[in-house]
Amino acid sequence: MTTQRQIVDYKQRFPFRISNVGKNAMVDHYLVLPHWHEHLELIKIVTGVVQVKVDSQTFIGEEGDIFFFNSCQIHSVSVMNHDTESRIHGMIFDRILLYRAMANQQTEQWISSLLGHRAIKNQYTPAHELWPKLNEGFNTVIEENTTKPIGYELIIISEIYTLIMSILRIYANEISSDVNPSRYIERYSKLKPALDYIEEHYANKMSLEEISSQSNMSPYHFTREFKKLFGMTPMQMVTDVRLHRAKRLLLDLNTSITEVSNLAGFYDVGHFSKVFKQKNGYTPLQFRKGFDL
Repeated sequence: MTTQRQIVDYKQRFPFRISNVGKNAMVDHYLVLPHWHEHLELIKIVTGVVQVKVDSQTFIGEEGDIFFFNSCQIHSVSVMNHDTESRIHGMIFDRILLYRAMANQQTEQWISSLLGHRAIKNQYTPAHELWPKLNEGFNTVIEENTTKPIGYELIIISEIYTLIMSILRIYANEISSDVNPSRYIERYSKLKPALDYIEEHYANKMSLEEISSQSNMSPYHFTREFKKLFGMTPMQMVTDVRLHRAKRLLLDLNTSITEVSNLAGFYDVGHFSKVFKQKNGYTPLQFRKGFDL
């Protein structure tokens, strides 16, 4: 079976969906088949013990654990014991729900920059400091969506906004601990044209001069500012973006490893395999087999 991008079917007026998945909905041993989407997702383990895979990481989720899947992360959920009832609740929503609630451009830029950051944690157990807030918000969303009282959509949006901002506040400090919020926004605004360029042209050959020119900076000054803000050089970011794109392409079993290499911007399959293994600890083929149904 080929697993690719998932298109979420929900009302555009209110781009949000709740799922309740148990044993009777399993495909083989999967409660959630390997897939990716541009939307954001939270799941809660209601009963049982499950294996959760997110990109190159594997987690064991127990009752009460909450998982956050960032935009475009490959993820799946499978049961550990077929004799034990396993059930998960999930909520999936478009970023538009967050942007609609934006009061100003600064907040929007925080959301845009931090939601795609690789450092954001996927698993939150009851021992984690954020778990009580995440759990309370998750339960409120489930209750509101089930009973649908007057204004339930506004309550759901409010809870989602609180959940996401609670997560992001931790990583805002981690990503730019030496930069105050207003200074961070200023730096991010200057670098954003270059970030957009990388995201759009990752499949093409790019030079540092070409990327830095998008932000009207010299390569030296651009690299220094970029590394301060994102903790990596611009060319490391290019490689990172290409590798994440390659992972999504590898889910399509009809696309050869060589084709994946070319489409992701590597052009040399040997170099692609080497960089992929250095970054992830296994080869592209081993990654593909891990998600092969």
